[in-house]
Amino acid sequence: MGNPFLGVFLHWCGGLASGSFYVPYKGVKKWSWENYWLVGGFFSWIICPWIFAYFMTSDLFGVLGQQSASTLAWTYFFGMLWGFGGLTYGLTMRFLGLSLGTGVALGYCAAFGTLVPPIFKALTPNFFVFAGSPSIVEISKVTSGQVTLAGVGICLVGIAIAALAGYTKESQMPEEQKKKSIKEFSFKKGILVATFCGIMSACFAFALQSGKSINIASLKAGYIQGAAASGIHVAESAEIPAAKRDQFAAGLDTAAFGLNAGEKLDFAAIIVNIETNSAFAAKIIATYAKSTDEVGQRVAAYASNFEMTGTNELAASTIIGLAEFSEKELAANIVSKGGDIVSLQKHYSIWTGLPALPVLLLGGFTTNFIWCVLLNVKNRSGYQYFASHVKEEHAHHGGTGSEHNPAAVAAANRGNVDLKIPVLPNYLFSALAGTTWYFQFFFYTMGATQMGKYDFASWTLHMASIIIFATIWGWIFHEWKGSSKKAHLLIAGGIATLVLSTGVIGLGAAMAGGRSFHDILKLLLG
Repeated sequence: MGNPFLGVFLHWCGGLASGSFYVPYKGVKKWSWENYWLVGGFFSWIICPWIFAYFMTSDLFGVLGQQSASTLAWTYFFGMLWGFGGLTYGLTMRFLGLSLGTGVALGYCAAFGTLVPPIFKALTPNFFVFAGSPSIVEISKVTSGQVTLAGVGICLVGIAIAALAGYTKESQMPEEQKKKSIKEFSFKKGILVATFCGIMSACFAFALQSGKSINIASLKAGYIQGAAASGIHVAESAEIPAAKRDQFAAGLDTAAFGLNAGEKLDFAAIIVNIETNSAFAAKIIATYAKSTDEVGQRVAAYASNFEMTGTNELAASTIIGLAEFSEKELAANIVSKGGDIVSLQKHYSIWTGLPALPVLLLGGFTTNFIWCVLLNVKNRSGYQYFASHVKEEHAHHGGTGSEHNPAAVAAANRGNVDLKIPVLPNYLFSALAGTTWYFQFFFYTMGATQMGKYDFASWTLHMASIIIFATIWGWIFHEWKGSSKKAHLLIAGGIATLVLSTGVIGLGAAMAGGRSFHDILKLLLG
């Protein structure tokens, strides 16, 4: 069983990491944007994902090696699309600053992260990535769906308010004050980039969905490793193909198993009946234990092993809470041999989201690497990675985002700027920024495993926390200093509306899962 309060805390940690990652870049001097972005990217997309997944999970390479080519390809592909969002997220910070840029970009991300799966489901109902998602048509027909769509509408209103705040700020602030807090402040460029960023960033959620089988394989590897440490040796079974599941379910005579005559059960419903109806489970065992039907034998073995949980409600509820039959099968087998599945679940489940990240983030790295190298060539800035001194035309570059500041360029051309590159501090600041950005994914995947019946809140909690922390940093760095009271009220109202929208979207998702507003109050108030 997950701990939703721990899950909430972990999501806020992820939001803090995401909302704070750009801060160390402000310490980078005499490097072009593409240089420090790529160095940081090596840490966030390559180094950290592999290190943490390798040391925190079981048999990483074995888990990845058993995945189908389509699983790895789709996870990588959506990671590449998300990479465009990550790339333009940095540009959004340059043009709009932390508070406004994050609010607009993640407002779009929250909206499209909610809408795209059901739209794709309606257009491509058999596409495996969104197999568990309802279509947009189904959503619009029920109250919970209407609440969710209302939340999306509120999100778009919040974006409009934040955009108006940016326009007000740009029109009222003196040019010198704008460039002092955000060197390249550009409302028009920023809104266009933030829109694209938010839409593409939503692909991160789709990549995680594509990599679900990686998570399952990681958990099973942990079970096997943990059981072996206790002297219990079990073998993993492959997931039963959908066609064989359907064939088994179609051949089941429900009347002979004590159910209503003519009642049809799919494979998932059969497993639920085994877990909740001991008489049904006993008949499954009696019928299929010695059958030549391979699927029937595995189902009967599962029923027999599950019955051995006896009065151990925690063990039974742990097994029931697992998503896939192969997970349930392995867990019940461990219980039948005297293993403590509850302890194994607590120890290994929290890390199961990590093995998908090296594949997903490799896609993001690909996009950003190509773009940054192209900029290195175009701007002739590649030498900065190894040089001790910067060329005069690049002397005004750095993490403050001053590449196009005319005053800085003029000063550099007059020879009034120190040309020495602080190489080690630049690498350290970039590494810190990249590692901090990775931790949003680290904590997100951990938090999602803990939400239990409140898993609906994961995406919305993450979005809200990022917006809040980024806004706090924006105020700390005086990005709104010098703007009018109207602009301050608008950005505060826009951010509040965006946070509200994520809550409403979460409420709609909660209602879709049979949860009430009372459930959300219990989550917040205990």
